[in-house]
Amino acid sequence: MKDLHLQLACRGLVTMSKTIAEQAEKISLLEERMERLQHSPFVWKISNFSAVMEAARTNQQRVIVSDSFYSSKNGYKLVLELYPDGYLAENNAEDEKVDFMSIYLRVLVGEYDGRLVWPFKYTVVISLLNLNEFAKKRRHLSQEVQFSETEGLPRPYQGTVEPACGLWKFVLHSDLYSGSYIKDDTIFIKVAFSEQRERLFSN
Repeated sequence: MKDLHLQLACRGLVTMSKTIAEQAEKISLLEERMERLQHSPFVWKISNFSAVMEAARTNQQRVIVSDSFYSSKNGYKLVLELYPDGYLAENNAEDEKVDFMSIYLRVLVGEYDGRLVWPFKYTVVISLLNLNEFAKKRRHLSQEVQFSETEGLPRPYQGTVEPACGLWKFVLHSDLYSGSYIKDDTIFIKVAFSEQRERLFSN
């Protein structure tokens, strides 16, 4: 009888150990999922794109700005600025025409700036997403914004012009309209950040 009780107790311990191991694995998977979500790329949906492009071409509204977002949880606060008919400097002729879209990433004053490492110098990948219904045929148009060791965007402060970087020639209009990049008069732009070896937070 004593041996039977011992066997039952051992079986109970084994079952409990398996349950604990399974729960630990589930917790680990949930933590990994949360980490991925916190570092998920930002996707900007731009609806009524034909009207947006027309407003840019007629100089009614040359630039549109995304909602603000963070590079990661407790990270840098950012916005995207899209010039559908290209960015023209103030000294350019008013009748100068371009055949591409320009896009810029601007660093805003954020909640966690005091803890972050400055200047901001992540490698940023900005993509116009291909919306072909067949995933295997999707060819996103992507470009990188990179900084050297001595470059980067300084920390912004209230009352100052917030720094920006980007791609003057982001996507050619010929590519924009020839592929499956516009669907239901909507485009999607994704911005993602490469993994950084340097510390995100200062001491």
